Amino acid sequence: MLTSIYPEYRWEPWRFKKAPKGAIQSPDFMSSVLSDIESRLNLPDPESWYRVSNDRIIELGYKYTFSQHGSLYDVLRKYRPDFPWDESKFIGVTSFGDKLLITFLKQMFPNIEIISKYNFSDESEVTAFLPSLKLAFDFQTDRFYNVNHISGIHTFHLKIDEKKVHSAKRIDCEIIFVPFWWDRTLDTLLGTIVRDCPRALSEDSLVYLRNIKGHENLDIKAIKAIPKDAEVKLSSWRTRSRVAEKRSARL
Repeated sequence: MLTSIYPEYRWEPWRFKKAPKGAIQSPDFMSSVLSDIESRLNLPDPESWYRVSNDRIIELGYKYTFSQHGSLYDVLRKYRPDFPWDESKFIGVTSFGDKLLITFLKQMFPNIEIISKYNFSDESEVTAFLPSLKLAFDFQTDRFYNVNHISGIHTFHLKIDEKKVHSAKRIDCEIIFVPFWWDRTLDTLLGTIVRDCPRALSEDSLVYLRNIKGHENLDIKAIKAIPKDAEVKLSSWRTRSRVAEKRSARL
């Protein structure tokens, strides 16, 4: 309607709070959206997109647009296909251990179904469940270890959630617990699987992982696992909250 009333004006449909019907599925429209974000946030190269948080997307008025396509990673992979996007590098993933855990599992087990936030029959929830392997993963936040209001250097020992273990055993499933002091690398996650549940790694998975590492002769048994005992330096709860907020708001 506006184009017919004010034909002399160059309208940019992606700037409207809600895009015209059908426009969001248009490749040209989405390309314009991404170009607009790159211009307004001054993103000089593809790598810069890794620093763009979901909060920034919302602040720019594109919450609805992106909600129709999935994550930022999904959008960029579809509409910026010439760059080899790595989902594990996006700030919206790296800031949260559970999201990064699932992202790495998808890389390690590309052909296996992974159910996130899976509930056993008694409502015990785990971060991820791989039905075909009868294997679950559970990311443990610092709150699970009651460290919200302490600071300084403390020693922690991996806590086994017996309720979840019991629930898993009912369906003949094993659980790998991933504590908050995990260094957020694929290597140590892989090493933990090798240590705690080596049966999960099929030959296909090993070939794929060796390709990821870029080394055909990769010895996975030599990779270090997440330590069950760790000395962790904790900042105050308020400081950790501010750091989380800054991560979320960072470009």
